[in-house]
Amino acid sequence: MSRVYTFTRLERLSKRRDIDNVLKNGEKVSNDYITVLYLYNDMDVSRLCIIVGKKFGKAHERNRFKRYIREYFRLHKGEWRKCVDLIVIPRKSLASMFENLRYRDIEVMLDELLNFLKK
Repeated sequence: MSRVYTFTRLERLSKRRDIDNVLKNGEKVSNDYITVLYLYNDMDVSRLCIIVGKKFGKAHERNRFKRYIREYFRLHKGEWRKCVDLIVIPRKSLASMFENLRYRDIEVMLDELLNFLKK
């Protein structure tokens, strides 16, 4: 199996200073449902951070959202032309309809937002 389709510990944006750097200096793209902050990095890997507050819904809904985002990242990171640090934040309008959404719906939303990253 190819290493392209994995999600390793190195691909997690987990240090507070790195997250603060993206929040402070990163660019923002958003639609009615999802906000993505991104900042190109000089590393060999893209990194991901998902921020989901308790107001989004119950734990199983927050966890499902995070699984969908990690799966999108895992499958699409190889298509991007540069390595980037991403922070994904769901908006309140997504919470009310998330129960009826599936992975494919989230994938379409993220494709529209992150199309500029592709080669």
